This record gives sequence, structure tokens and C-alpha cells, in this order.
Amino acid sequence: MKMKINDKTRAVILLMTTVLLVCFIFQMDPISQDPSYHHFADNRVMMAIPNFYNVISNLPFVLLGLTGLIFFFRDNTFSVYTLPVFTLFIGVTTIGLGSAYYHLYPNNATLVWDRIPMTITFMSFFSIIISTYINKLWGAILLTPLVILGIASVVIWYLGELNGAGDLRLYALVQFYPMIVIPLILFVYPTSRKIKLQVLSIIVTYGIAKIFEKYDVQVLEAGQLISGHSLKHLFAAISILLIVRLVRQQSGYELR
Repeated sequence: MKMKINDKTRAVILLMTTVLLVCFIFQMDPISQDPSYHHFADNRVMMAIPNFYNVISNLPFVLLGLTGLIFFFRDNTFSVYTLPVFTLFIGVTTIGLGSAYYHLYPNNATLVWDRIPMTITFMSFFSIIISTYINKLWGAILLTPLVILGIASVVIWYLGELNGAGDLRLYALVQFYPMIVIPLILFVYPTSRKIKLQVLSIIVTYGIAKIFEKYDVQVLEAGQLISGHSLKHLFAAISILLIVRLVRQQSGYELR
């Protein structure tokens, strides 16, 4: 027998989950940026482009973002309710540009321009989910503070690094909170099996991307062709493609 959950119970579940995740993250010691993060396994130069494959593997993000913007302006009128989708495609486009720039000159300063577009993309997709399953107006209202929070998480980390006290905890929360809470929203609110599977595939694909990132050196040594970090970009782009398909599958970007 299918369990019925009322709106009050749903709100309590989401609030408790949020409080637990925030407490879990901030009970940890501050997390500074490991300098070795900027040292990639594949630093080959091609066509005078340093770290060529790590740079060029960002092209799919730009293509996906621009394609999404073209469809957006073809299918929608611009309004407060469609702003989260527009912001999503802006975020995806700038992921490609910002990440390419970072991989040309890997350091903390350029990493800012890699991470800010990612937070914009995470937060705008989260806003779309809120609009669809919780409240359309609240999804639109929360877009701006969510995006500001995402950008602030990167700025706070970077300013901390400049003062010898970098802390990635807020950025980690911004990145992983939607990955945990979005499936929870789909579980407690009425959702089709198809949508649940699609969102699960997005999260699994992004998880695979993070695994490739961790094993950057080992992947390159295994095949001598492409590094784990370049594959991370490609699998993350597949995850973005799945998001783009999800938000476009029905007129008006209704995901149900």
C-alpha cells in the first residue's frame, strides 16, 4: 500500500534534512584547497594550448548551454517563472567557458571562474525542482538567494585562501545539498517513475564524473589516451545533457 504524505510532513522532512546536512558539514574542520588539485595528469600541449584535452573537453558544455538558450527563446516568453531555466542555460554555457579558462592557467584565482558557473547551474536546477514540485512562486523567489549563496560560497573560499584560511565547506554544501535533497523531493512529492529514473541517472552520471576526477592519474596510465579529469568533463556534460532534456521534455518546463 502506497504511503500518503501531507504537505506539512513533507515540509518537516525537508527542513530536518536541511538542518542535518548543514550541521554535518559545519561540524567538520575548515577545508582548505589542496595545492595539488591544480596538478593534472594530462598536461600535454597541442596547437599551442596547454593542458589541451582538459581545455577542449569543456566544449560540450558551451554547445549544450547555447543550444538550450536557442530552444528557450524559441519556446518561451521571458518571465519570473521561466528565469530559472534561462539561468540554468547561462550557467551551463559559462561552465564551459570558465572551466576552459581555468584549465589553461590552473590556480586558485582562475578556479573561481570554474566554480562560480557550477554553483549557478546547481542552484538554478534546484530552483526548477522547487518550482515544479513544491511551489512555482517559491521556486522563482528562491532563485536569486540560491544563486547568490552559490556565488558567495566560492568568493568566501577564495578570500579565505588569500588570507591563509580557505574554507570549502559552504561550497561543498552548495554542490552536494541539491544532489541529496532533489531525490528526496521526488520521493515525498507525487512524481512519475520516469522522472525519478531520469533524475537518478543525472546524479549517477555526475557521481561517475567525480570518480574519474579522483582517479585522474590512474585512468591516464591505464589507457595512455585520455585522463580521468578529461573524462570527468565528458561525463559531467552527459549529466548536463540529461538535465537539459529533463527541463525541455514538456512545454512550459513542467517536469511531472
